[in-house]
Amino acid sequence: MYEFNGTTPRGERVIVEMSECYPSIEIGWGKNDLPSLWHKAGYTKEVLPNYICVNTYVHEPDGACYGKYNPQDCETWDGKRYVINFDWMLTVSDENRDRLLAEVVRRANEGMPVPMEPITEKVKADFRLDHNAFSWVWDAQRMKDRYTAHALIRHLLLACEVYYDKNQLYAGDFYTKLHYVYPEVTEEEVLKVYDRYKDIVTKIYG
Repeated sequence: MYEFNGTTPRGERVIVEMSECYPSIEIGWGKNDLPSLWHKAGYTKEVLPNYICVNTYVHEPDGACYGKYNPQDCETWDGKRYVINFDWMLTVSDENRDRLLAEVVRRANEGMPVPMEPITEKVKADFRLDHNAFSWVWDAQRMKDRYTAHALIRHLLLACEVYYDKNQLYAGDFYTKLHYVYPEVTEEEVLKVYDRYKDIVTKIYG
């Protein structure tokens, strides 16, 4: 367990817990143990002989506690859940422990949000399928029932071709449609979604 001296620029207190995970001495990893399943699914190039598991506890000034700044976490492209970032699933060593701690420090100091999962062919296919099902109706309640503000921004950015020309945010009907359903959404929130998805849109649609 590691507790950082002082607080982040946002006044957060950060605690990091690291666990070392090893296979059974007698039989090694079984076929249903996590490292075997990760490798079988193609997440790792080989079955990890052991690994470090990281948990973060970030206490905010108001007393709330969240698992932020963990390099082993990434968010699915649709923002619905967290999955493992296998780039940071490292084997047990002092060097790797230091690397993980340094990355937590960097993310905490920068206030870095949880990154999106790597853009695989499956992610591209799921993103394309999701957007192909998008349809606009001039009925605010029906649109709210279908889409969160985040999802609606994502779809409208693509439908209005804003990803190819950011000026369309102001010249086209993007904000007219968005604020018809979610009038409280700010430009800052829109730009966050734009930055999050511009890479995946470029990789899928060119």
